[in-house]
Amino acid sequence: MTKIFRNNVIILLIIFIAGVLRLWSLSSVPPSPSLDEVSIGYNAYAILKTGRDEYGTFLPLLLRAYDDWRPALYVYFVVPSIAIFGLNAFAVRIPSVLFSLATVYLTYKLVILLFKNDLHVFGRVISVRWLSYTSAMTVAFSPWHIYLSRLGHEVNLGLFVTVFSVYLFFLGVLKRNRVAFCISAVMFGLGFSTYQSEKVVLPILLTTLGILFRLEIVKLGKSVLLAVFLFLLFSVPAAVVTFSPVGLTRFEGTSVFSSSQKFSEDSAINLLHAKEGGNSIGKIYYNRRLVPLRLLVAQYVSHFNPRWLFFGSAREDHKVPHLGLLYAFEAPFLVIGMCLLFFLRLERRIKFFLTLWFFSAPLPASITTGAPHAMRSFTFLPSVEIFVSLGLVFAFFFIKNLKARVVLGAMLTIVFIYAFLQFIFGYFVIFPNTQADSFQSVLSSAMQFVTENDQKYKTVVISNQENLYQSYMFYLFVKKYDPSKYLSEGGTSSGGYAVEHRIGSLQFRPISWQNEEKSNTILYVGNKEDFGTGANILKEFSYPDGKGGVVLVAYD
Repeated sequence: MTKIFRNNVIILLIIFIAGVLRLWSLSSVPPSPSLDEVSIGYNAYAILKTGRDEYGTFLPLLLRAYDDWRPALYVYFVVPSIAIFGLNAFAVRIPSVLFSLATVYLTYKLVILLFKNDLHVFGRVISVRWLSYTSAMTVAFSPWHIYLSRLGHEVNLGLFVTVFSVYLFFLGVLKRNRVAFCISAVMFGLGFSTYQSEKVVLPILLTTLGILFRLEIVKLGKSVLLAVFLFLLFSVPAAVVTFSPVGLTRFEGTSVFSSSQKFSEDSAINLLHAKEGGNSIGKIYYNRRLVPLRLLVAQYVSHFNPRWLFFGSAREDHKVPHLGLLYAFEAPFLVIGMCLLFFLRLERRIKFFLTLWFFSAPLPASITTGAPHAMRSFTFLPSVEIFVSLGLVFAFFFIKNLKARVVLGAMLTIVFIYAFLQFIFGYFVIFPNTQADSFQSVLSSAMQFVTENDQKYKTVVISNQENLYQSYMFYLFVKKYDPSKYLSEGGTSSGGYAVEHRIGSLQFRPISWQNEEKSNTILYVGNKEDFGTGANILKEFSYPDGKGGVVLVAYD
């Protein structure tokens, strides 16, 4: 077996295992398509059939999506997927899975490119080849990466484009590869159309790379001009729509500064106490002018909280029950890897860039609500796992005694298997049963019944509250409603909170039972609490954990 063949076999095996973990039961775990996935799926379906989204916009750069206005690039990758697999959860999720697998491979390639040769530190030699394998493997088995990879969401496209852009840039400047350099410019430009976080992180990374490697860039000659042109060609349209009034809607709605009243009130109370107590430091610290800065810092620092990173409760956003985003056993190796980076015989610019990547990742989540936020800080992942892998490989190569290495390897294997089995059980068994409401699984089931029986009734009234939030989009998705017909009927005028919709004979609005007409020609679909005790329940859909869900009421 040649060395090249062996290397290819190992990385292909890692990618194969990563694929199994991301494709297994993809249609049913998560338990149903999410609010975002049905929107992405139906709009991709509409573009496939008509070239327009649900609002009638021709090939949009921003997906309006419940008036959320998000980058639309991922939708266009879902279009061919739906053409092949049809309009369903699998078709929406599979592009995300493919981007995640590409990210695993690119992490492997990036490590080889950045670290080049075996590393010497403290009298030991660290194999770059094994560092690259380990980096790819830690990403492949990462709870954080697996969870988000299985969602049909643009966050995985954003991470892929970020890693690919960085890899191509280094390939271009370190190997004098002009083609790679120009393609990196295209990818950096496209990054602004992937996910909101990339609009913050990519400019930081690109500017830093431009400064650090300015001499190598100059040596690429006229290719630099072409690269600049390509970058502007792909980034300017996204920048223009991002800073348009509708493009800023998303930021205005999620900005932490627009919802910081409680933080400001607490600061004012503390300032008053500081003044009354003659606390000079307190008067400075709690000054109202410093409130935005303190809030930003608090949000940023929250992403480095070990409890959030390595542990979890029964229910946290984008996390498997009772587990962290990273395995707990990775914590010491992350610290070792980050400390070790400064002692390696490695070019300072590479060290600085990897450190910057790590510390810039939480910035997008720091200026928005809900911090710490696993999805908005997802750019963390490659740098985190590279540091973890550096710590792991160093710990293994630091030991010279063969028997001691075998013992360490066996211990790490046992710990990893235990942690991984915890993740598998938590994700594939516990998660679908305890967090089905996060994916509105009863709404999907109810819409399936409605699409099969809506012709039996003159009117169907479907609530758009609580368990049936944005039910109109779930109906369009499950029904596979003809986009041409939908647009000819007016399409969507607004998808905002609690907006009423009409699709043919279906009404999507709040149900006020005491004022509703009771007739055998009308089917009502609502939350159980929407109806009185005397309502004639035709069918009921409940969550796996027994929580009340959706009921259908009709009269004979």
